[in-house]
Amino acid sequence: MSLQKQLLRKVGKAVHDFDMIREGDRIAVGVSGGKDSLALLDALLLLRKRSPVPFELEAFTVEQGKFLAPIAPMQEHMDDRGV
Repeated sequence: MSLQKQLLRKVGKAVHDFDMIREGDRIAVGVSGGKDSLALLDALLLLRKRSPVPFELEAFTVEQGKFLAPIAPMQEHMDDRGV
């Protein structure tokens, strides 16, 4: 089984088991540009396509103090995914 399928299955199971998403929810995902936050966003985007429960996704960045990274590459990533 592919990594993408494994991740999506685990995210879907957690959402179902803990009743994490309800119809009409608007979910904010903090995106740092790292693997973790981008993987979570992509998993939720895939889940949204397959879910019988409609929900919205928003992405935002958090200023990380003195280690500022350019936002432009992440903006392109978000635009490509319609977030």
